Amino acid sequence: MRSCPFIRVQKQENGSLETTIYVPPPTSVMGGMARRAWLLKYFQKNVFIASQKMWSQLKDEQQIIKYLVEENGQYREEDQLPQIN
Repeated sequence: MRSCPFIRVQKQENGSLETTIYVPPPTSVMGGMARRAWLLKYFQKNVFIASQKMWSQLKDEQQIIKYLVEENGQYREEDQLPQIN
């Protein structure tokens, strides 16, 4: 099972609703590249790795953190980090 917290930000731009996904900074460059590729499989576009400062600001502003979870090739969004059995 893999999981990653994310914040979905939606805003009006040029008459349409634009959605951007932000994730916290990785602990390593290689891990961050692998995680971004994995996230793009699900979200398809607009995945941005936030700096630690930006992630803290987004958490304060948005107050809605979700978790993307992949288990056995199936993706789902959770409101809280799932428990590992």
